This record gives sequence, C-alpha cells and structure tokens, in this order.
Amino acid sequence: MDIIPIEKIDCEGVYILYNGSKKIIYIGQAQNMLERIATHFKIFKRLGRDPIKFISYIPTKSQEERNSLEFKLIDKHKPKYCLRNCVHRMR
Repeated sequence: MDIIPIEKIDCEGVYILYNGSKKIIYIGQAQNMLERIATHFKIFKRLGRDPIKFISYIPTKSQEERNSLEFKLIDKHKPKYCLRNCVHRMR
C-alpha cells in the first residue's frame, strides 16, 4: 500500500475513515476531500476523541458518481458515525 501525504488528497471523491482496529467508522464524499477530512479531525478533537487512525479514498468524476458510491458503501459497511446509516436503520 502506498502512503500518500494528506496534502496530496486534493481530488473529489468518497473517503473512508477507520479506527485503530481498521474498522470503518465513517464514509463521506466531498468535492474537496482535504478540506472535508480536516473538518472531521477538528470535530473529534473538540469532542476530546481521536478515533481516526487511517484514511482511504476513491476518486470520482462527478457528483452523481460520488453520491451513488457513498450510498452503496454506507449501506454495505454501516459505519458507526454515519448519519445516513442511522436514518436507514430507523426506516
């Protein structure tokens, strides 16, 4: 696996956040992944938590592709911190 500095993640796509056990805890999508991922670190830091240990991402070419891929991955993995996952469970 190649290690990519977070500063190089400047594309649009779907990102996956993992905890120390490499369990998926969040799946999201963004046009600017670097900005969006940085927001997650700030939120968890404010809450006094540090669950994000690994990040992976899948570049996409359109908003439609991002939405579709994000939905499929959330439905498949059911990450702990995804609001969409909670909404699906309530239905």
